[in-house]
Amino acid sequence: ALPISTGGKAHLQIPGPLATGADLIQPIYLPPGVSIGIVYAAVEKSPVGQPILFELLLNGSPVGPIAEIPETAEDEPAGSGVIFSGATLGSAGGAVITVNVIQAGAGFPGEDLTINLTL
Repeated sequence: ALPISTGGKAHLQIPGPLATGADLIQPIYLPPGVSIGIVYAAVEKSPVGQPILFELLLNGSPVGPIAEIPETAEDEPAGSGVIFSGATLGSAGGAVITVNVIQAGAGFPGEDLTINLTL
């Protein structure tokens, strides 16, 4: 798992096949004076059998809705579209962002999840 935060964007990545859990990505520590903008996600290989469900956690508490990446034909990329806008949250500077993967695909879990946040 590789967290990156540069240029007003943060990327949380889970390489390889997905599993469920809250400890799959190292946390991102946001710099001072930033707010969360648009949040969206994608996988390189979509899930089969059921969608991927995950939630973003801000300082350990869920923020925004539970995100869903739908199942499509096996081995095709898939995206969530915009999950939510954090504009109404106000400042998130100094906060810690983590991810809890609630559900992976049943027949194939999905692969290479990237969650993008504009800051």
